[in-house]
Amino acid sequence: MRPGVGTIKARPFNWADLVTLYRYRHQIACLDSILALTRGQPLGFWVVLRHLRLEENAFTTVLHPSDGKPALIGQASLRNGGSLGQMTFVLPAVASQTALVPFLIEELVRQVGQQGGLGLLAAVDEESPLFEGLRHSGFAVYAWQRIWRLMGAPLMGNGQGDWLPTTGLDEFAIRSLYQALTPPLVQRAEPLAERALAGMVFQQEGEILAYMEAHFGPRGILLFPLFHPDVQRPAEVLKAYLRGLHFSLGRPVYVAVRSYQAWLEDALTDLQGELYRQQALMVRYLTVTTRSAVWAPVKAGRDNRQPALIGPLPREMCVAPIQRVTETATLSETHYN
Repeated sequence: MRPGVGTIKARPFNWADLVTLYRYRHQIACLDSILALTRGQPLGFWVVLRHLRLEENAFTTVLHPSDGKPALIGQASLRNGGSLGQMTFVLPAVASQTALVPFLIEELVRQVGQQGGLGLLAAVDEESPLFEGLRHSGFAVYAWQRIWRLMGAPLMGNGQGDWLPTTGLDEFAIRSLYQALTPPLVQRAEPLAERALAGMVFQQEGEILAYMEAHFGPRGILLFPLFHPDVQRPAEVLKAYLRGLHFSLGRPVYVAVRSYQAWLEDALTDLQGELYRQQALMVRYLTVTTRSAVWAPVKAGRDNRQPALIGPLPREMCVAPIQRVTETATLSETHYN
């Protein structure tokens, strides 16, 4: 309960809420960039219904304020066995409902934690009214992301370089590339160890210098590039990859450029790409890493001490090593003579 908000009741989603879902279907804020760009933005009514199924491992919560305002519906999910959950959507995403967002987040965090999740991720547009609501709910920005949209016309030409499907032999090189180029905050929020490497790799002089992950949907294709700065002519390398998307079927192609890969935007400009949106990638952890001192037993420390040298070594302890060195030298000279 909070001043000016009144009594709030939280409960699981049920089929009676379909009326509210349909009424505010055009006010859905999708907090999953992959879902939004491959399934449509705003999310269609039937797309939302699909993610209400139990087998999707999703948690949908409804908040009912007592001041006559419409109910607030939100959803989070745990997918692919990951340790961090993903916020899926919130509706209605209007400024008047911002005060209810922290209560909704707390309920979703509780449900994700009960299923073994260690945190919650969200991708929110900068101008969205949910941005401040998420910050007040304990979310912190771990990276910025700019989405570029590419059309088909500037992609004519062969491009430069060959992209190859990832194999098991490439896994170590891809993980090394990820660790070298990705900040620690991002590595903690998006651990590569929890994802199957099913993208494409680009080699330059026998070394893997780029990796591309693609997500396909009926409304678009979303690409996540990871390029080393040593890649020569990155615009041509990108064009070579895009030329391989033979089954795009006229769908728009989006490229997500993280803030630590901002130099790639020059290549996207050369391909006549247009900036589509800018997002804040946010995370809230359910656990806190702490360090605690571990004391060793006193007896073990006393028994493992090395004897102190208070004087010179006895003569009998020095003769044997000197003799062994002399004999070794003599044998070596005899061998070469």
